[in-house]
Amino acid sequence: MIFQLKFSEYNVLSNGADGGHYYLSAEILYKGIKRKIIVLFDNKSDEVQLLEKKEILVTGNLTDEGLDQTLIMTNSIIIK
Repeated sequence: MIFQLKFSEYNVLSNGADGGHYYLSAEILYKGIKRKIIVLFDNKSDEVQLLEKKEILVTGNLTDEGLDQTLIMTNSIIIK
């Protein structure tokens, strides 16, 4: 499902695979319940923008595997 979210408070995490990637971790209110979310980006240029820690608007494919799992947004891009 394509989803759009605005993030003002988030953590920037990274991995060392494939030259290293940055991704976003946050908590959001989803369907009335506070949930953790991980956002993985399509382009490295979007990943680098995370380091500025400013408010961003993101769109991507949201996957919800149930209340006991973290939400995952993939193929994400920063719109603003």
